[in-house]
Amino acid sequence: MSLKDHCQMLASYNQWMNAKIYEAARRLDASELARDRGAFFGSILGTLNHLIVGDTIWLKRFATHPSCLSSLKEVANYPAPSASTRCFSTKSKRWLTTGFGWTSRLLAG
Repeated sequence: MSLKDHCQMLASYNQWMNAKIYEAARRLDASELARDRGAFFGSILGTLNHLIVGDTIWLKRFATHPSCLSSLKEVANYPAPSASTRCFSTKSKRWLTTGFGWTSRLLAG
């Protein structure tokens, strides 16, 4: 498997798994999402926050790379995730729900 194919497979897996996790989380009420479960990030909400912060950090790295495609330029202007930053603004939600079709273009030869 080429490096390009491997990266595309990992990006597709991340998108698929995120969709499954968010769908499962949608079935829980707010108190269940916030309940401390003794996990590393405490609650399910803490774990979801970790996932979105990690994805945002990586997307910003891709977006500021010299070979970045125009489809990622919007991400380059997102604020860096921090305790005081809301990662799920309306703009972020809209962008995240459009899918990650840009991954194939990012890795195109």
